[in-house]
Amino acid sequence: MKISYRWLKEFVETDLGPAEIKERLVHAGIEVASASPVVEGLSGVVVGEIEAIETDLGPTPAGHHNRLCRVALPDRTFSVICGAPNAAPGLRTAFAPPGATLPGGRAITATRIRGVVSEGMLCSEKELGIGEDASGILELPADAPVGADLSTYLGLDDTILEIEITPNRPDALSVVGVARELSALTGAPFRFPQAAVRDGEQAAAALAAVEITDPDLCPRYAARVITGLSVRPSPPWLAQRLRAVGLRPINNLVDVTNYVLWELGHPLHAFDHATLPGGRIVVRRARAGERMTTLDGRERALEPDMLMICDAERAVAVGGVMGGAATEVTPRTTTVLLEAACFTPGSIRRTSRALGLSTDASYRFERGADIEGLRAALDRAAQLMADLGGGTVARGVVDVYPAPRPHSRIALRLERVERLIGACPPRPEAVRILQALGFAVDDSAPALQVVVPSFRRDIAQEADLVEEIIRVWGYERIPLTLGAGAQALVKRPPQLGLAREMSRTLNAAGLSEVITYAFVDPDRLKAMGWAGEQGLIALQNPISRERSVLRPMLAPGLLEVLALNASRQLPDARVFEVGHVFSPQVESDGDRPAHEELWLGIALTGLRQPRAWHAGRERVDIYDVKGAATLVLAAAG
Repeated sequence: MKISYRWLKEFVETDLGPAEIKERLVHAGIEVASASPVVEGLSGVVVGEIEAIETDLGPTPAGHHNRLCRVALPDRTFSVICGAPNAAPGLRTAFAPPGATLPGGRAITATRIRGVVSEGMLCSEKELGIGEDASGILELPADAPVGADLSTYLGLDDTILEIEITPNRPDALSVVGVARELSALTGAPFRFPQAAVRDGEQAAAALAAVEITDPDLCPRYAARVITGLSVRPSPPWLAQRLRAVGLRPINNLVDVTNYVLWELGHPLHAFDHATLPGGRIVVRRARAGERMTTLDGRERALEPDMLMICDAERAVAVGGVMGGAATEVTPRTTTVLLEAACFTPGSIRRTSRALGLSTDASYRFERGADIEGLRAALDRAAQLMADLGGGTVARGVVDVYPAPRPHSRIALRLERVERLIGACPPRPEAVRILQALGFAVDDSAPALQVVVPSFRRDIAQEADLVEEIIRVWGYERIPLTLGAGAQALVKRPPQLGLAREMSRTLNAAGLSEVITYAFVDPDRLKAMGWAGEQGLIALQNPISRERSVLRPMLAPGLLEVLALNASRQLPDARVFEVGHVFSPQVESDGDRPAHEELWLGIALTGLRQPRAWHAGRERVDIYDVKGAATLVLAAAG
């Protein structure tokens, strides 16, 4: 995930540079793969205005249609040849005069093209290194200050932190989440973006309705309606901020949803309200044989376990994954229904894999979205849409939340911190760290009473809080000490000593020790004469019927060994096993779930002596086994 350094500083007041921030985050367990400038090698490029098209130079062999443009700066004008189709009088754009440098070390000079001198270059996104669009020159707003440095105007003098977040930390998948971490690490003030929504007179409830038929897959769904909008290009600051983090600007309304996603970490979706009959939303599972076309233009076959966002008749979006083409925002859109919801992570993961469709939204919902934080994201996006699109936010929110989730509460003992990590910060510092990370802390009792915020899904027990404290306080503060304590010689349990003595004795007599599975087939036991299954201990979740009960004797495993040897043309086998057998619990077992006994099993087959021309052909019999048993009894005392 890419995070803009300048964007980050809007929420945490720190004087640390990008390299120092990278180091602090890495030490706290948030991996930062790189910190690099938004654009390298760009200098001298300014905002210029095309005053006029002086001459039409006609088509070139490469297919471009060159025109000689007069480009104005505050102190002079330049004649510049440009082949971009969108070059027009009055357009303000990126101008590289002679002496400027473009990414890749390209130096701009006055050059002669087809006998005409071109004093500089009008640049596209791709030539500036800020995007992939090379279809025309960069278009800037009419109020862009002519002569201003382009890097300063667009915020290109920025650094991008490439952050790698582990699956258990979805709260850090946003600028605000990383800013909160940085605030806790440095003690710098943290500012959460506040959205002061200016509601209009018309009520949202009169424009939209939401019904959740499958709350197990969608525990909460909220919507706002914004009316009177106009779709237009995003302002430069918004478009460039999205480009810097790897997103492609589309228009002011869609870009707001992506902007808030990156800022607050909660995915949003904008529906064209006019395409939703009655503004009704139904959240349900897909019907058998149902199909829909997603925003990428592909028709997709839906499965019954997939969660869909629907209107009264049809599916209009794959819940938590991607919207539908039929309800997307278009240049004709004037009213938007803005969705903010929370979905079950497992459901989104299955749907995303089944459709082969991974998006920024599914990536976050798979890891768990903040069910309480969706209202902040919804309000922030609604007001931004109204501001950038000239619209009005309808009064109120349609919010369906059938079963609100309580916040978990954990008692934290500071002596437990000391015991687990060998050191503990002072009590006020521990409280500060937890509060800076978003936890509510009651410090009135000997043990801190900590309320876990809804965005920290990874915190479930006291040890998790201990980890939070030490990673922020600093792993380097853990003292390097040798463990102290009296050393005592380890005594072998009597059963272990007996088992080893039996093994040594039988090995010396020429037998090989085997270790077989403790799980056996009840049908095989029955074939061997075992009466009934009431004396067997069955596994709750066996891997197969053949390994479904604990062995009541060693014979089945030894017979498997003899059969395996015979199948490999090795008829002579002299093996034994020392192992536990299992039977139902008896009173003397106490809290042990089953009764265990240590048994010795011996199996002999084939010839008594190794096969050779001079050896005898006698076969083993019961007396050979009796002799081995006598040796074992003598060794066992």
